[in-house]
Amino acid sequence: MFVYINLSLSLKRLRAAHEITNNIEEEIKSRILCVERVIIHYEPERKEYQRSAVPLANRKGEISEHFGSDPFITLWDKETLMLKFSE
Repeated sequence: MFVYINLSLSLKRLRAAHEITNNIEEEIKSRILCVERVIIHYEPERKEYQRSAVPLANRKGEISEHFGSDPFITLWDKETLMLKFSE
């Protein structure tokens, strides 16, 4: 028997994702003896928004020319386009 899994992970480090998938594979093989091979495809979890930041020079909202030494930062979220295809 072969097992194929699509897995979405909210991890930023590739090594941690690899360790998780290895643990899942070992657990499946130890509990289901007839499994010959496990294939796990993992990808980062898709977010419904993109967060952006802009350095500000003052409270009026003027954009600063020097990133890193600014007294203010503004953050905003923009909805991302999610396309889903079916066969």
